[in-house]
Amino acid sequence: MNRTTWRETRNSSEENYYETVLKHLYNTIFKFSKNKAGYCVFTLSEGGIADKMGMTTETLLNKQVREVFPSDIASVIESACQEAFEGAKTSFEIQLDNNYFLVYLSPIDDDGRIIEVIGTAIDITERKIVENKVKEMAFHDALTQLPNRRYLEKYVMQLIDSEDNQSFSILFLDIDRFKYINDTFGHLFGDKVLIAIATRIREVIESRDFLFRQGGDEFIILLPNRNRRQVTQLVDNILESLESPFLIEGIDIFASISIGAAMYPNDGDRVDVLMKHADAAMYFSKRKGKNKFQFYQEHVDMNLREKFIIETDLRKAIQENQLELFYQPQVEIHTEKILGFEALLRWKHPKFGYISPIEFIPIAEETELIIPIGKWVLETACNQLKELNDKGFSSLTMSVNVSQLQFTQTNFIGIIQNILSDCDMSSGNLELEMTESIMADFPLAERILYQLNDLGVKISIDDFGTGYSSLSYLSRLPVHKLKIDQSFLNPLSNRNKTIVKTIIGLAKNLNMEIIAEGVEHEEQVSFLIQQNCDQAQGYFYGKPMRAKAVEERLAMYLHN
Repeated sequence: MNRTTWRETRNSSEENYYETVLKHLYNTIFKFSKNKAGYCVFTLSEGGIADKMGMTTETLLNKQVREVFPSDIASVIESACQEAFEGAKTSFEIQLDNNYFLVYLSPIDDDGRIIEVIGTAIDITERKIVENKVKEMAFHDALTQLPNRRYLEKYVMQLIDSEDNQSFSILFLDIDRFKYINDTFGHLFGDKVLIAIATRIREVIESRDFLFRQGGDEFIILLPNRNRRQVTQLVDNILESLESPFLIEGIDIFASISIGAAMYPNDGDRVDVLMKHADAAMYFSKRKGKNKFQFYQEHVDMNLREKFIIETDLRKAIQENQLELFYQPQVEIHTEKILGFEALLRWKHPKFGYISPIEFIPIAEETELIIPIGKWVLETACNQLKELNDKGFSSLTMSVNVSQLQFTQTNFIGIIQNILSDCDMSSGNLELEMTESIMADFPLAERILYQLNDLGVKISIDDFGTGYSSLSYLSRLPVHKLKIDQSFLNPLSNRNKTIVKTIIGLAKNLNMEIIAEGVEHEEQVSFLIQQNCDQAQGYFYGKPMRAKAVEERLAMYLHN
């Protein structure tokens, strides 16, 4: 065999080898050249995706992009292809049927002249499905499947910014004496009542109206293009529909609601102002005897007065030591070993008794009282853990909630360092819980979280899935743990099970620990164990308790 024949044989062999490799790639490699008319045409398309989609070289050779893809997708590809032929590297995402692909294009340069463009297509369908599920969790209520307040705020801002500037009304609905139903029949029963009420309200309102769940026992209705008479008529219909009892587990439940309304633009030109005024009107209607309705008026803004009273008394609470911490155990779910505790703030008012954190924490945040209160909570919780360590209960973690306002203080890292130093406490035993709201300023959040991580402090994302969830920030930040919000366990419906499975799978893939809160029943425990959840907390394992009870519980645990 002469040298020329040997080279030809070798080149042919290499070409066959590369063709075989390309055909066995899971993703796809393709190339474009330009035809005489200047359009991008396929010269290569091989790999698993190409084979799966029926888009191999054999079927695409010399075809223009517009001959292969729908016009909207073709426009994106052609634009990117032109950029690549001008020397730029580009990337974009496309959707074909139910499949999502991430595409990269790079120019092939031959002595300063771009002769071809080479590209790769990567199947990101599974990632997109997970991301879409997380986005759905951020904008919808898990119990009723209604859009949530975040969705409402986004939609209202769009209405306000729209060119037609149409009028609309916001109705704030609160179920009267719902706490009594929960306390009497339990939270699962109460959840069924909430679903039944939401269903009945949807049957009354028109198709152009929107029903949202605010949270707890509160709902919001958005009514486009209604005058006061029309709003009043619809409210009357809602109140009348609730006069008939709800049959829940064989029990007739009579429910009434108090409703407040604010109208755009007369009662406010911003979503936060409209919400505040509708809320104030609702509180006034409740004061009139429940099952009532009230339009917002300045002289009935009793809600603001109540907030002022709570704010004034809250300042005294800090000075007069009315605040105290309770501690709820967090356990390893398979062994029920106590791993640590979450510190929970309580306010014992000298006149009104215990006031729910749901009532005073938002006011503390509005008035920035959360800053001194939060510092006191951190100091008290860390001192308590130090006392437990001194008494022989070592290796425990203390989990403390941190608000966005605390987190963004300029001296937040210094505060944490000083508290750890004063308590002579290992930073690895402190876990800071924060909600996804801290991601509002991502660069700042990233910097602070990495500083905390450098200190050795653990980071947990609280109520995961109820706020703005993004896979991109989770993969970029030093987050140690995700906490599954209790709303996804109560009720343990098929939809909620799917959500919980998704969150646990996400945490495992990102090498994060996962903890479920609000665990109350054996069924929930069994399900979480099946899904390989790491930790849990809730009434099933122990109610929040005072410091003395914590020591007794730990002593009993060690004894057993």
